[in-house]
Amino acid sequence: MRRTGHDLRQAPAVFTMLTRVSNASPSGRVPTWLSSHPDPEDRRGWLERAIAGFPAESLGRTVNRAGYLEQVDGLVYGLNPREGFFRGTMFFHPELQFRIDFPSGWQVVNQKQMVGAQSPQQDAIIQLQLEEKATTPEAAARSFFSQQGLAGTPQPARVGGFPAQAGEFRVKMEDGSELGGFAAFVSYGGAIYRMLGYAPAARWGQHGQTVVRTIQSFQRLTDPAMLRMQPQHVTVVTLSRAMTVEEFAAAYPGPITSKELARLNNVDEGARFAAGERVKRVVGERLPQ
Repeated sequence: MRRTGHDLRQAPAVFTMLTRVSNASPSGRVPTWLSSHPDPEDRRGWLERAIAGFPAESLGRTVNRAGYLEQVDGLVYGLNPREGFFRGTMFFHPELQFRIDFPSGWQVVNQKQMVGAQSPQQDAIIQLQLEEKATTPEAAARSFFSQQGLAGTPQPARVGGFPAQAGEFRVKMEDGSELGGFAAFVSYGGAIYRMLGYAPAARWGQHGQTVVRTIQSFQRLTDPAMLRMQPQHVTVVTLSRAMTVEEFAAAYPGPITSKELARLNNVDEGARFAAGERVKRVVGERLPQ
């Protein structure tokens, strides 16, 4: 920042923001020695001491907040429902137009390449992902069931009314343990979906029916409200008068709380914005929980 002429005195505020976000996390903050990076407050303190050791004339003057706000204006805020979202353990994907119902009480996750769930006892997993190489259910199933150490034979099936290949399997792991599972490869929307559930062989009897029932819940998404779900976006407002965060939230209502608005603008609750200041807000429908 010094070499490029940027105002180094702006940098500590980054770690104030990280602290605010960390404090707001549902999981809470972890001890510094457990984190992959030093605590934000520790880094802020180090940075402030480093800045104090530089001559004031060497700290730079460039801030360019206007340019930053232009980049931020219009960004997707939070999770993008177009990439899939959960309502409880029901998963909806508006872009790919499918839904699947994971078991109640299981811990769910939605990642770029996979959506899935883990049993409460952490002894069974169900995953759904796109099959990137195979172009037919038969080819996908043949590739999967021919893996070394895996025993099982897929059969023609229908999942959600769509052509599929599916079957149970057993696989021996390198450590000598054995897994039991069920795999289905479904042709839908011009793509092949791989749906897989497995558990230790000794526990497969407890989870097998649940896995199959979950895979069979895969179906076309037809609910118009789910199909048209759109992400929230950040927009930037230039204030015509001074107001507090809470007054701003009332004047420009949106899907997030005043507490979240304060974090978004890296200020404390109750802080006051000046007239003419450019302030970030969020627009869009409140997303399903």
